[in-house]
Amino acid sequence: MDLMKKLEEIEKNYMELEDRMGLPQVAGNPAELQKLAKRHSDLTDLVAVYREYRQASEELAQARELLNGGDADMTGLAREEIHRLQPLMEAMERRLSLLLLPRDPNDEKSVIIEIRGGAGGEEAALFAHDLFRMYSRFAERKGWK
Repeated sequence: MDLMKKLEEIEKNYMELEDRMGLPQVAGNPAELQKLAKRHSDLTDLVAVYREYRQASEELAQARELLNGGDADMTGLAREEIHRLQPLMEAMERRLSLLLLPRDPNDEKSVIIEIRGGAGGEEAALFAHDLFRMYSRFAERKGWK
């Protein structure tokens, strides 16, 4: 599977970044350390989900082996485990697909919005106030500051 190879390469790159960040030469160079730390931070979620996915995949393979084992009690447990793991793995696959999408360079940038009450006197000021509250609440729900 091409996706798994790509994820393995990303995990390897992540571990190399961790090793490089621990080197004394890098610790003495703040610009390089910041660059590596940023890249490391960008990969952290992806690698964590990939590791969970890999573990769940191994558990699913073990459950399938137990299913073919023959013992009635173990077969029942294996079926339960398979039914628990399959939806979990599908959700993790979707999350991995989203995490692999390239990020928009504008995601990291700040925005300043200016809202003014235009011509219209008091009613325009009330509308501007309502608009400000609407955008403020929207930003809170999205976790923006």
